[in-house]
Amino acid sequence: MDTSLALLDAVGARVRRCGADLCTRPADRLCGDIPEHLAGAMRSSVFYLAPLLCRVGYVRLPLPGGCRLGPRPVDIHLAGLAAMGAEVELEGIAVTLRRTGPLHGVDFTLRLPSVGATMTLLMAACCAAGQTVLRGAAQEPEIGDMIAFLSACGADIQGAGTPVLTVQGGRPLGGAFHRPLPDRIAAATYAAALACAGGQIEIAGCDPASYDSFLRFLAGTGVQVSRVGDCVRLARDPAVPLRGGAHLRADAWPAFATDTAPLAAAVLLTAAGASEIYDSLFANRFACAAGFAAMGATGAGIATVLSQWVNFLLMLLRMHINKIYNYNSANIPQSKLSCNLDSRFTIDLHNSFFQIFTAAVTAAVNVNNSHSFCIINYQITAAAQVY
Repeated sequence: MDTSLALLDAVGARVRRCGADLCTRPADRLCGDIPEHLAGAMRSSVFYLAPLLCRVGYVRLPLPGGCRLGPRPVDIHLAGLAAMGAEVELEGIAVTLRRTGPLHGVDFTLRLPSVGATMTLLMAACCAAGQTVLRGAAQEPEIGDMIAFLSACGADIQGAGTPVLTVQGGRPLGGAFHRPLPDRIAAATYAAALACAGGQIEIAGCDPASYDSFLRFLAGTGVQVSRVGDCVRLARDPAVPLRGGAHLRADAWPAFATDTAPLAAAVLLTAAGASEIYDSLFANRFACAAGFAAMGATGAGIATVLSQWVNFLLMLLRMHINKIYNYNSANIPQSKLSCNLDSRFTIDLHNSFFQIFTAAVTAAVNVNNSHSFCIINYQITAAAQVY
């Protein structure tokens, strides 16, 4: 969040924390040059392309970083913006976009349902003149959340939840109050930790339908899963091994979420029997298989790593861990991870950081009425309550 706020400040946007809210107000003047050290800190910097291009007339973005999943090109973002009238110039490690006049509506087909590209083109379409039709658009819940926010600001977008989105561009955007969508991947992470460790847990505040495929996977391994409203209760006896033999394929929504593939691998490493996980989106999704091998895992079918944020999660949940090692260290000791959960926890998930960031960018950069402002409620509760 600190990096996001620093990036917003660097381009001239006015944003500040107001207790549990993030308040933005459009600036009179914005800068189209994104600092390299901030752009390289996270991939989300790519979401500045469309807003700054529309507001300033140009944007220079050092190719975004913050990702170890392998090549994640922004070609769909650039192709869509070029179709709307942007001039695209690639220069070494940076890309510069310019426009000589307003962007215009276009009928554009995405070559794959990229969430990031869909968001970029939605923002551009809201500011472009005329109608834009995006075909093959991503359908993840986060897309619907962005549409809800843009609509609250005054945008006219049809087709939420479908692969075809129609935007009537050129409408004035104003301020709004928005509560971003809870983080379904964080919810799945807590659920995966329970599956690995055993015990009981209740995850509240995140619609179970948003990570239904992962919950069904856990149920298939033997985890007890029950749903009540926006709560999920999970239980597992650590003395009873999980069932392996799973064959998972991660893909775009509504398939098994790619971000949950490493979590599923961590769960299946504690299960009886070999399992296979395929990811068709990211070439480097399972590049850290050595981390599991260092802890004693065998087999070439499952290739992933129990990442640092799962480590943090395990500690956050006060699990009793015999040994925790830094898997990114050049000298990884040969050890197995042993953990168990002997208490029950309630975890309230309020907002996704990714959604907070996207809403902040959209509000601070897209809104051009100096008398308007946006309030983004971003309560994030990471604490667990033992009972």
